[in-house]
Amino acid sequence: MFTNHRCQLDVGQRRQIRSDKSCTDHRRGMSLLVVMVAVSSSLVLTYSFLRTQTTSLRISQNGIHQDLALQAAQTGASIALETMQSTDWEGVESIIERKLISNSDGTSSFEVTFNPLKPKDGEPLPSDAALYLVVKSKGIWQSASDEKQIVEKWVKVVVKLQPRLPGRTIGSGDSAVATDMAPNPGDYDEIQSYSLFAERGSKSLVLDPGDRIDGRIWVKSRVELYNDPNWSSSVRDQVLGDIGTQYTSTIDGRLVLRHPHPLAGEIVFGGWPSSSNRRDLARIGTPWSVSQTTPEYPKIDWKEWRTYRLYEGGFEYESDEIRWTLSNATKRPTRENPMGVLYRRGDLRIKDNVTIQGTIVCTGRVTIEGDRVHIASYNWTGSRGRPDVDDARLWPRLPAIIAKDVFYGRDVQSVVDGAIVVKDSLKGAGGDFEYVDAPELAIDGTATARPSTQPWSIVQLGREVNLSKLSGNGRYSIWLEDGTTGGWYSIHKVDDQHKLLAVWGEVTHESPTNFKIRRNRRRYVDIRGPVSGEDHDINRLPDWDISSTRWNDCKEEWEKTNDERNSMGLELISFIDWLADPKNFGDWGFPLANYGLSLEPTFHLRNTKDIHHRWAPPLFKPFPGTVRDDPLSGFRWKLISWREINTSYRGDSSDESRSASSIESENSQSSKNKSNSILGGSTSKDSLGI
Repeated sequence: MFTNHRCQLDVGQRRQIRSDKSCTDHRRGMSLLVVMVAVSSSLVLTYSFLRTQTTSLRISQNGIHQDLALQAAQTGASIALETMQSTDWEGVESIIERKLISNSDGTSSFEVTFNPLKPKDGEPLPSDAALYLVVKSKGIWQSASDEKQIVEKWVKVVVKLQPRLPGRTIGSGDSAVATDMAPNPGDYDEIQSYSLFAERGSKSLVLDPGDRIDGRIWVKSRVELYNDPNWSSSVRDQVLGDIGTQYTSTIDGRLVLRHPHPLAGEIVFGGWPSSSNRRDLARIGTPWSVSQTTPEYPKIDWKEWRTYRLYEGGFEYESDEIRWTLSNATKRPTRENPMGVLYRRGDLRIKDNVTIQGTIVCTGRVTIEGDRVHIASYNWTGSRGRPDVDDARLWPRLPAIIAKDVFYGRDVQSVVDGAIVVKDSLKGAGGDFEYVDAPELAIDGTATARPSTQPWSIVQLGREVNLSKLSGNGRYSIWLEDGTTGGWYSIHKVDDQHKLLAVWGEVTHESPTNFKIRRNRRRYVDIRGPVSGEDHDINRLPDWDISSTRWNDCKEEWEKTNDERNSMGLELISFIDWLADPKNFGDWGFPLANYGLSLEPTFHLRNTKDIHHRWAPPLFKPFPGTVRDDPLSGFRWKLISWREINTSYRGDSSDESRSASSIESENSQSSKNKSNSILGGSTSKDSLGI
């Protein structure tokens, strides 16, 4: 029988065969796994390499796009600064935009805006912050393939307005013909050269005993001089003649009308004066002339004071509206109202303890009837008592008061540092002459003075002066000589150790001048700046309101006194000196028995020197230039800082993109100290605490 050997394998052999096959299959699986791992690793490495290359490419592209955006921002800032220094600049409300590059990759452009200076955390703004301007230039790169992919870069430039002012020192590249002072309308430049301007009126100016005006005067018509007292023509003529004899002199060929002469300057008439005016002026020795033309007095536009600009094209500010009365109040410039303009529609009453650093604009009558009232147009001196600008006296000022009328009560203590502009008239004043209740004191010497925080000035006396008996709080005042005239300044504080006084009002004496300290007047109106309007009427002192009979008695008693003195070989005394001696009024009662009838003024007006007042804002306007001096046109700005402040990416979610919240690049830190020096500064004050 035939036998199949292949089929007759035993069980053990079959098991061995299966085992060998399983091993072979296992080795083949391991090989496949190794191959798969190798392929996978290769793919990972390839992917990582490709990803790295992509990231590197993206970073490189982002860097290029950043550079394009930054270059656009820098270009925009440069163009903006150049435009600002030309007459083509449209002001802070304008936006400068321009496309610089556009190709298949993308577009590069810039956008420039103008912004006010804002404080940093914990840092106050300088008081002259309105002169600063922040130029923000945004450079933009935008992808051509994906309009949502945008890179933005910012450049921030801080500049400060440097107006070219008349009287400045002319340096290289500058010219005296270039000025950025805004022109005044009409003939206000000429008008403010007079201490008082009266455009109209059959009686353009009424003046009586106790009044004094220093400086030139322009009047359209008649001057009523010392006509209010109820005296006879002979008594009046004697008083006027004595004034002319006693208070006029000639020094180096120049006529001097000394304090308390009522009209200490030339009078310019708008027409030929009357014969009585000519006689009166001859008696008191006041020179006069006739003008061939009448200066044009501008009209007040109340609307231009509700909002205003410091410079043409600058930011708009809103004046502060005030109520019908001011009392126990201090008003100063603020960030929102840098010139301190106060607006009142209707009448305004000003009572005790009011200090204004700025400008009062009132469409009705301003009545001043309180004690310790000081109104001063902003003089570019900050709250620390130091000038905010170089050569502060060259900088223009707005008027201190602009109103339909100004009326002074009789029982007031008021100082105005600045111009007064009225549509109609300035009237009133004429308070009784009286000293405050304080011990008699007489201190003399020389002193210097400088303005401090308005309304104060600091007076430095010589080291040898003894101030141990002198007190402040307005009990005493200091007379500071100014050429052939001068003024009284109420003493607020005393520092005997350093020989310093804080006085009420603005006064500058860089070189030593003569002074005297005496008891203060109980009532006074001192105006240190030009007054202009239609006509003006300053009241007589009530002390002088006595009957004609008693005036005649006074003159007879004076004549008897001189007869007796003449018989004894003594020097004769003038009628005005006899009236000023209270011993001659012993039985008349208060106040004549205490003070007599003195010509010492309780109303004193004198103009300021080298102060430029603008009729209305803006104060500055860019020099327009001409064909010959066109390079001088436009404003001039001082560069304070230039820095890159931000980068932002949009439409890119890569790890390399940065948020717009990443504030201020490294460039900003380099200018931090410079910015701090502008926004900070010393906070030290005088030993008087002013």
